[in-house]
Amino acid sequence: MNWRAYSTYEESANEWLGPRPSAWVEGPLKRWIVRVESGTSVNASDVPATPTEVGVLKTSCRLFR
Repeated sequence: MNWRAYSTYEESANEWLGPRPSAWVEGPLKRWIVRVESGTSVNASDVPATPTEVGVLKTSCRLFR
């Protein structure tokens, strides 16, 4: 799948991100999240992501044991 390029780019405040489309707005995630709901997913598994996968931290996950 090919994506069209944005018309203009500018440097990001985060050097790891590099140039970003000028129309994008940067800020803390908490600024954009209204609410986080917890639930049960029948398809969820407690298997860590591999180095080639993007991991998702479930809200039911315990960080400390």
